[in-house]
Amino acid sequence: MQIQSGRHAGKSCESMMINHPDLVQWMIEKADPSRTKDEFKRLVTIFDRRPIEETCHGCANVATRASLYQGGDDLMFWCDGCNEYGSGANRGKLRIVTRYLEVVRMIDTFAAGNKKFKFQMIRQLARGKGLAKRMTNDNLIDFFAA
Repeated sequence: MQIQSGRHAGKSCESMMINHPDLVQWMIEKADPSRTKDEFKRLVTIFDRRPIEETCHGCANVATRASLYQGGDDLMFWCDGCNEYGSGANRGKLRIVTRYLEVVRMIDTFAAGNKKFKFQMIRQLARGKGLAKRMTNDNLIDFFAA
């Protein structure tokens, strides 16, 4: 589905999910009901259901979750057998994330809703869930295929 109006007209909803998470969040949380809002909700569900494929930061196993250190700028991926606090993180400053809206809401709380940071973290989490580094429209559609 493509955005029908406004400055993003003609862009796919899949592309907006990765490149404009702030707009997606606004559509889901505040916009009036619409087909586009329903499509974003559907795509968030697909995103959230995708397993993490990235290698654990602490070992060679496949990760099951990601962490973001408050004030940091990179996600770290962890398996169930490794402790994210083992790398020296202070309790209360580390956030575990696996879902789309967890990431954007966490950035609202701890980074003043920084749009660029939302974009970077959603992109990192999507790549950790298997999105190709080269984000063509076909790659995005494949990533969000139900």
